[in-house]
Amino acid sequence: EELNENEHRMNQLKQEHLAMTRKLNETEEKFKTTKETMTKQLKEKNDELDVYKKQHEIMNDNMEKLMDELKESKQCKDKLETDNKSLSEELKDIKSKYDELQTFEAKYKIMSTKLKDKDDELTELKSTNLILTTKANQLDELQKEYQLLTDKLSQCQSDRDQLKEENVTLTKKSKALDGLKIEYAATQKRLKDVKIEIDGLQEEFRTIYKAKKKLEIENEKLKGEISELKSKNEKLSVENSEFGEIVNREKRECGTQTEFAFIAEEHHLEALRKDNMYLMKELNFLIAERSRFKPAVGDNDFHRGDINSIACSPTNHQIITGGKHDNSVRIWEPKNNEKGSEITFIPKRKAFVDGTVLSVTISEDGILAAAGCSLKNTPNGYVVIWNLKDSGNVLCNLRSRTLLRFGKVHCVKFMKFDPSDDDKKKTNLPLTPRRHKRASSNIASARSNGHKTRSSSTHKKRDRHHKQRQSMNVPQSKDINKKLKSKKSVGIDGEIMNYLLFGGDTTGCVLCWNLSLDNCQTPVCVINGHTDIIYDLCIVDNKWLFSVSHDECLMYVNISGFKNKTNNSDMNGHGSMDYVFNKKLYKDDSKYPLKSVTYNHSKNELLFGSRKCNMFSMNTEYDDDSKMNDSSLLSNTEQKKYFKNKNFLNTKDLDHISNLRIKDNIMMVQRNGINYVKVFNLETNKLIKTYQIDDGNNDNNKFKIYDCGISWDKKYAIL
Repeated sequence: EELNENEHRMNQLKQEHLAMTRKLNETEEKFKTTKETMTKQLKEKNDELDVYKKQHEIMNDNMEKLMDELKESKQCKDKLETDNKSLSEELKDIKSKYDELQTFEAKYKIMSTKLKDKDDELTELKSTNLILTTKANQLDELQKEYQLLTDKLSQCQSDRDQLKEENVTLTKKSKALDGLKIEYAATQKRLKDVKIEIDGLQEEFRTIYKAKKKLEIENEKLKGEISELKSKNEKLSVENSEFGEIVNREKRECGTQTEFAFIAEEHHLEALRKDNMYLMKELNFLIAERSRFKPAVGDNDFHRGDINSIACSPTNHQIITGGKHDNSVRIWEPKNNEKGSEITFIPKRKAFVDGTVLSVTISEDGILAAAGCSLKNTPNGYVVIWNLKDSGNVLCNLRSRTLLRFGKVHCVKFMKFDPSDDDKKKTNLPLTPRRHKRASSNIASARSNGHKTRSSSTHKKRDRHHKQRQSMNVPQSKDINKKLKSKKSVGIDGEIMNYLLFGGDTTGCVLCWNLSLDNCQTPVCVINGHTDIIYDLCIVDNKWLFSVSHDECLMYVNISGFKNKTNNSDMNGHGSMDYVFNKKLYKDDSKYPLKSVTYNHSKNELLFGSRKCNMFSMNTEYDDDSKMNDSSLLSNTEQKKYFKNKNFLNTKDLDHISNLRIKDNIMMVQRNGINYVKVFNLETNKLIKTYQIDDGNNDNNKFKIYDCGISWDKKYAIL
């Protein structure tokens, strides 16, 4: 830019120089003409010049002063020539010199005007002569300066060319430098990412190593406790064998001594029961401690294998999943609270159970979660219930036991109830002789071993004593029930867990647990009717329980009075349960099992199906219990009035239905062997959208949809 400015100034100076040369040429022509005239006049006026010599000498003195000033200007020019650092300063000095010349000319004109008073013509000629001589000298000097400036310009042009070449090379180098800077920044970012990954891996390794150490310590503790339990169990077995030998001994009638022996045996049995209850509580505590939710290790702590089932929270975007191969349950949340057309879930907490997770569910208020499992590698069932409010601690474990067997639990469902409602209609009756006989059968079976060798007299006394004890216990059963009802299962903040949990197993039974009872591990009721695996349950208005099974049947039962049922446990935890039969509502003729059933609250419709999606509308006119039968089932006429079969929903697919999910007239249909789900609007009976997952380019790496769900705000389909 400075070079361009200097060039612009030089062009201006050139133009000024050209103008000056033109003026000088004009003045030279005028000078020639005037010289000729002046020679003539000089000859005539030589005499007059003598008069004015004195004045001329004075003028010469002034001229000498002016010449001194010119010498000083020359010295300034020499200084300017030496200062070749910047062209702009030299140009300014030239302009200043030019201004001094102009001032000199002005002074000279003033002097000439003074001389004109005496002799205008002579002064004009002399002044013009002097001006011309000075201008001629100035022209010579300006020509020298112009040559110097041209030389400098040539040098500047050569320097500019060199600078241009250097600028080109520098621009290339700067571009290369910019590329190197970008590469350097990228490498720094990579280094930072690698450092972050290394730090994360180190933290994960530390956490895993600490968790492993903790697990090893817990495992050693558990081994020690198991060894202690085994030793206690061996002691108990030895005591039981000794007790069996004592019981199998032939006894003689000694009046009060036999009665005293029976009383001692009862005390011994009560002590054994208490020990057994203590060991069971410790075992439950250890299992609950192992199964509680713990923080996940990083954002990539996924299931080791397939996800078998999912449950969507009804209050937020939390998702609970059950692993098919790793015996774990995980709670997932959206990553960084992101919102958009698609969100990514990351695991936040995980829990391990003693078996394969077959199903998961969440209560309607989002407080409780449950997982239906198999008990290790056995055909027995196992259910774990967590309190999500209490930081994921286990509320209770429901396991298949020796005196209460049930199969693998393929479906679980919560029902929250209000104990203050329907107090007048309690279905739980006091112990009848038949139910008391069932309740005491477990105790009597333990005592019946080895009694065959006893004499008939001891049998008679034993039976008489048992009858007396039974007659004494029948009125006391009400007090026991009152005590048990007063002992409620209490959650966090003193809240009573007023929930019923229903679980369908592989044997075709639906078990009902009352979680508000102290002894909630014993079911309050067992619902029979199905002959094969129960795949899904649906609760309608806390009144009807619908179940679908591998036996191609849809069955129902009235559960409105189940909240008042108890398991009639005594103070030692032993008790009995009620048995109820459900009724068949629908039988599929396609020879395909029914795997899913759901309920549409907005239109009061029940939906299920094997290949076609069937619908039953429920008549609300018969919701009043006064119009219903007192039993838990409807008669055939009432059933036809209450449940009306409608036309099936036309989904244009015939693959086997594996899951149906409904949220306010929006239904999601999942079918076996298809890697997409369809969403329908039940009001218009039209397809809204199809959600598909990528099968991948490799046929050997295809994905499979195991379960699906709809988010609580009806914005997302979760696969």
